[in-house]
Amino acid sequence: SIGVFDSGVGGLSILLEIQKLLPKETTLFVADQAFVPYGGKSKSQLLERVGKILEFFEEKEVKAVVAACNTATVYTIDEMRQKFKFPIIGTVPVVKTIAQHTKTKKIAIFSTPATARSVYLKKLIEKFAKGIHVERVGGSNLEELVEEGKIDSKETTKILKKHLLPLVENNIDAIALGCTHYPFLR
Repeated sequence: SIGVFDSGVGGLSILLEIQKLLPKETTLFVADQAFVPYGGKSKSQLLERVGKILEFFEEKEVKAVVAACNTATVYTIDEMRQKFKFPIIGTVPVVKTIAQHTKTKKIAIFSTPATARSVYLKKLIEKFAKGIHVERVGGSNLEELVEEGKIDSKETTKILKKHLLPLVENNIDAIALGCTHYPFLR
């Protein structure tokens, strides 16, 4: 099997794409809802939790694992790749792709607060978005709202407007979603 994990239902957006691309593969999905959201956790907390999930996958003898979580990826993937023998595929914001498609040379990465402030994301921006203005926006509480099924709620709409309207007003023409929960908010 291919193991896939996330802090909750957000990883289903990645799992569905894997199943479309690899229909003959079996998958094993872990939604770590007891520890959701990952976006507010420290690096040490994430290393411990992700380590336990990967130990579970190791016991199940998976051939590879997909970290279907940007936050887990940016804070744990380097250490986890050293610790485990199977390939670990991470999920990170598509900085390179949107940097290539912007016409205004202004883009945004809309992610969890933890991913927004990560050194990993900073390095992706330095590598792939030279000469481009990049706004890193951390959307607080959105993971929880998606988990609760409150996608169209007034509270969700208020948070999205607070974070996204300034981007439109500042002529940002491309936004990368840096959390696997966020595609459910499109």
